[in-house]
Amino acid sequence: MGFGTHDLRRIINHIQRGILRAMMLERYLLARAAQGRDIAAKPQPKPAEPDDIEGLELQCRPPSDQGTKPRKPATRRPLPDSDDPLHFAIPSLKELEAQVRRRSIGRTIAEICLDLGISPAVCGGEIWWEISETFQHFDGNFSHFNETHRNRRKAFDKERQRQPQTWTYDLWDKPRDAMRDMLGYVIGEPATAPSG
Repeated sequence: MGFGTHDLRRIINHIQRGILRAMMLERYLLARAAQGRDIAAKPQPKPAEPDDIEGLELQCRPPSDQGTKPRKPATRRPLPDSDDPLHFAIPSLKELEAQVRRRSIGRTIAEICLDLGISPAVCGGEIWWEISETFQHFDGNFSHFNETHRNRRKAFDKERQRQPQTWTYDLWDKPRDAMRDMLGYVIGEPATAPSG
């Protein structure tokens, strides 16, 4: 369910990309630490003071009386969906390293979690708390992460409806219980042998 598909080839590709991203992030963080440039969490914003709020009042220009045409806003083509099999790619190690350097730590952690199929539904509480703290303190985007998971659940549900006879586990209703039943543990708990 966390991958949006039951296709094992696509799942393996996601996992491979997630592991490579994690390796590049580790290399990047170790290199920064070796240079004495360790990453620090951004401080939480404090409530604004009343004087600061008054200073934010915007001064708008009056509309121009000249007969110029208003400019059309620039439109961007949407980026291809990385979950779409037609657009899925595993970047080279240089490309992954460049992505890790350019992007926030929180965004990179979110991409790793998405590639590895990690979600709150399959994690123990403590490990998910640590991941969410990383999102919060290192510029992660919870709304994008959650939207991607919603889209993957919809895609998974469509596949499941097309082939209902192939599903033996009810991951949709109780993913943690199903994960424990299949693996014997959830992410963040010590690994044990599956029961039965």
